[in-house]
Amino acid sequence: MNTKYKDFFENIDRSLNHNQLSHAYLLEIIDQDDQLDIALEMAKKILTFNRDDKAEIINQIDHNICEDLKIIKTDGQFIKKEQIIEIQNQFSTKSLTNNKRVYIIENATKLNKSSANTLLKFLEEPNDDIVAILLTQNKYSIIPTILSRCMCITIKSKDNTTSDVEDAIKFINLIEKYKIKSLPYIEREFSDTLEEKEKLSELLQKCMLVYSDLIYLNFNLENYLYTDNKQLKDVNIDNDYLINASRIKVISKCIEYLNYNINYKVLVDKLISMMFGDERYV
Repeated sequence: MNTKYKDFFENIDRSLNHNQLSHAYLLEIIDQDDQLDIALEMAKKILTFNRDDKAEIINQIDHNICEDLKIIKTDGQFIKKEQIIEIQNQFSTKSLTNNKRVYIIENATKLNKSSANTLLKFLEEPNDDIVAILLTQNKYSIIPTILSRCMCITIKSKDNTTSDVEDAIKFINLIEKYKIKSLPYIEREFSDTLEEKEKLSELLQKCMLVYSDLIYLNFNLENYLYTDNKQLKDVNIDNDYLINASRIKVISKCIEYLNYNINYKVLVDKLISMMFGDERYV
């Protein structure tokens, strides 16, 4: 078991033992590198429950040859309708082993309108032996109709303690204060960060954590994931949860752009423009 997420996996064990497994899960996991590992470990628990051939099934999953597990990744920029239909067709007949089957959708924010509608129909008529696991860094970027049909779980690592997010708070305060005109201030205060991909990526990840906890604050929840009350009080903004959610979506998109050959100052300019509706990027 991945001990970093011990509480989550213990909850899955309890659901299995009490026959209370949901037909669809939306897992909100900020640490993107852990997302697929968590989903695969969850799938192993589901597919091996009350089975005598656990070792064989786990070996099949590890080698990506398990017929009862399918993983959907983006095909280009989006997850396409045809990918959802393919899963539906593959799972349209009863399992040969008469046991559960699982499909995992990585980066569920990449569902376009067509694929999301196709998935929605799949979720509206759940099959008892099929479990969906959708992965995201930001559940508020998932369309509400899909969100409402999933058990939504925000997963926090036991290794997470209050994060060192002072630099992210400073970055956020500058952007939120100066908005579309904030780039010169960012360049002055974060000149070193804008020179290195790793530093910029880390900063943007921290900004996502802060905005995530601001959403908790929007709903008067005190179980913040990565910050504490004092840190959040240092954020000089008054966004509602829709704005904070949109901020996370924009930042997540810009983190993806780091994988391409792009000037980091240009990337931050794009981030600012996307946040505040510059017509160049809307």
